[in-house]
Amino acid sequence: MLSNRPNTLDRSLWPVRTRVTLAEQFGASGGPPMLASEITTAAWTTFDGRRGYVLRGAIPQSDWSMLIVSPLAGMFASRFLGIVITLQLALSTLFHFLGKQHGVRESLQMQRRADLQVLADNLEVKATTDPLTGLFNRAKFDLVLGHELIRAERYGTQLALIVYDIDHFKEVNDVHGHQAGDRVLVQLSEIVSCEIRKTDLLARWGGEEFVVVLPATDGMTACLVADKLGRAIAQATFDLVGTITCSFGVSDFVVGDSVETLLARTDNALYRAKINGRNRVEFAPASSNLAPTLELR
Repeated sequence: MLSNRPNTLDRSLWPVRTRVTLAEQFGASGGPPMLASEITTAAWTTFDGRRGYVLRGAIPQSDWSMLIVSPLAGMFASRFLGIVITLQLALSTLFHFLGKQHGVRESLQMQRRADLQVLADNLEVKATTDPLTGLFNRAKFDLVLGHELIRAERYGTQLALIVYDIDHFKEVNDVHGHQAGDRVLVQLSEIVSCEIRKTDLLARWGGEEFVVVLPATDGMTACLVADKLGRAIAQATFDLVGTITCSFGVSDFVVGDSVETLLARTDNALYRAKINGRNRVEFAPASSNLAPTLELR
């Protein structure tokens, strides 16, 4: 306790029977008493040679004030602990947000990679798909046939190729219009797709001409496949047109063949099918001048 009045320094803090001074009650201060005016609240003050932080508050209806003195070491320890706790909380929050930001960044990067992959896949599909029929286009056919030729050459496996087109397709367009002709191409693609194996590749070569790559298939078997396709097409009914027929050229791989030689041989077989009356299958073996034909019934 500290008196606000210098002349009351010898006043007892509480009523006692024997009047005693503050020094008698609490011991000597080691120096002259400090006056109230010498002490400022929320400031550093030296008491008995020891520095402390003072908080002062007046006692209501009294001439006395209450002082709370915090030692310097305790203040520093308390403040240091507060700094440490505050720093720990700040670092924890920072690490949390950094980790969260890192997770968000990784998630965004993964999503971006997925989007790019989807875009690449879509671009590849567009680059290898015929927009009208949904079949593979000539670019995809060239790529697959090249790979199959390499496989057949390396492992000695069989490979056959079918080329076919629609008989008198120009008349279909002239009589029924190009939209009807496009519809015929779409329906034809659907019919042939259902008749071939999953391992075979059907592609639109261009216009009304189509090609089928048949891995692990010899020439005679390919002729039977072409015959089956021709019969399925002839038995179908096409919108606005009625019935149509197709001519087929067939050839198989021989050692030393390239994409160009195999295609040329198969295309020549198709040409013979057309000049021999259409609606038929022509086979062009590489080892013989004979050209077996199979007329579709």
